[in-house]
Amino acid sequence: MDLKTAIAQAVKGDERGFAYLYEQTCQKKYYLALQYMKNKEAAEDVLQEAYLKAFQKLPTLQNPEAFEGWLGMIVANTAKNMLAKKNPMLFSELAVDGEGEEYVYDVEDDNPENQPELAYTQEETKELVHEMMDTLSEEQRMCILMFHIENISISEIARTMDCSENTVKSRLNYGRKNLKSKAEEMQKKGYRLYSVAPIPLVLYLLSTDQKVMAAEPAFRMAGEKVEAVVLKKATAKASTIAGNTAAKSSTSAAGKAAAKGTASAAGKTVAKGTASTAGKIAAGKIAAAVVATCIVGAGSYGVYQLNNENHMADRLSKAATTAQMTEDTDTTTDTKSHQKKENKQQQDKKQDKKQSDQTEIRNLYEQVLTDVQNGKYEFTQMENNTDYYYFVTDIDGDQIPELGVGPKQDAAPMTIYDLRLFSCEQTANGYELVTIQGEENVEDLHIAADGNGLLMNLITQGTGMCEVHRITVRNKILVYGSAEQTFRIDDTATSEFENSNQEVSWKSITDQSGLQVLK
Repeated sequence: MDLKTAIAQAVKGDERGFAYLYEQTCQKKYYLALQYMKNKEAAEDVLQEAYLKAFQKLPTLQNPEAFEGWLGMIVANTAKNMLAKKNPMLFSELAVDGEGEEYVYDVEDDNPENQPELAYTQEETKELVHEMMDTLSEEQRMCILMFHIENISISEIARTMDCSENTVKSRLNYGRKNLKSKAEEMQKKGYRLYSVAPIPLVLYLLSTDQKVMAAEPAFRMAGEKVEAVVLKKATAKASTIAGNTAAKSSTSAAGKAAAKGTASAAGKTVAKGTASTAGKIAAGKIAAAVVATCIVGAGSYGVYQLNNENHMADRLSKAATTAQMTEDTDTTTDTKSHQKKENKQQQDKKQDKKQSDQTEIRNLYEQVLTDVQNGKYEFTQMENNTDYYYFVTDIDGDQIPELGVGPKQDAAPMTIYDLRLFSCEQTANGYELVTIQGEENVEDLHIAADGNGLLMNLITQGTGMCEVHRITVRNKILVYGSAEQTFRIDDTATSEFENSNQEVSWKSITDQSGLQVLK
């Protein structure tokens, strides 16, 4: 099973879908709930409520792959609400740690080369996590966990915590300073921290501590206890919704059937009434015919007239039935036509919105290409080279294509580009350009088949060895990862890599046909 299948099953009320989603994510979310709440029972309450909310809102989730991040937002928001109930002053603008100090993201925080390779006992790890996290205020702790662990943007954190973006930036800034001070203090006590940057140190400690706790029986039992409650309630809720939907549909169908039956009955009544009237008329004619036969002796008139009146009654009855059938058919046709029209209107609106978004993004990227040609952006690794190229592709799976730009340098047998990336983010007033920090010299660049970033096949001349590195964007920073794959250029793995991952198609900056994908 995968996320898409599990979500589809869960939306239908299938317990297997709910179970898969819970079991795939509960360890990390429970651990984070513990860090948010600092209390086992409160963390279990957060976990239970967050999953129930998420499962109820599953039909609104458009991208199944975004489930874990989306759930992380719900867990964080649930924790924040519970903490705020105990202390209404938390997370308000009045709780700001300082004013006027802009948060500057430290590249050290995300550079894989700065991630620590330390070794502590389980007891040491737990003590360090306890010491480091306890040095933070509630607001700082939540901001750091949401931003660095859940990769939630500053704007989303601000919305969740009901404060301004500057307040979030301030809390991140002061939180990092407090962590650094605590790390220095712990090092004086004899801990081997080797001057590791504060954020990578905390991320390492949290990751290690989570793995240790996940193996503990008490941790697993807590997760299983919450799972039992969540699955029972979520399945029952889904069944109720499904039942109500079915009942509504049944009632609607019954109503239509009743209406149709009423109309049919009315038709029969009309027909019956007409036939009855015709019968009475016919009876009168028979009597008249008998008199006429007795007096005149013209017996054939009475029989003819009776047959004529009975035929007229049949025609009236059939006409009423036909009219009802025509009305039913017209009603069904009108309903289907109306539904079809509504569906088309919705599709047209979606298509118009998509085209409008694509046009807006295209205009922003056209301006970037113009600005690059005019020297607005620096390419420090190829300063004097103005032979610019670009490509457009969605490298992070958010349905918004990124723009890659860079000068080209031919270094036979390879072609090297000094890559800079640009993206867009949607705001209340439309799309805004996002300039990704950092640049990298790249060669033999491919679009990752798994939808996560770009892959560069770095070939070492002379040895023929290849290393595949992943290039991603995290918190608006270009991140160059360590080698994920190694093979020789003449191995079958080379062709498998190239066949599995589409090569990036660079175009000269003077040829803007590469932006056609945004039409």
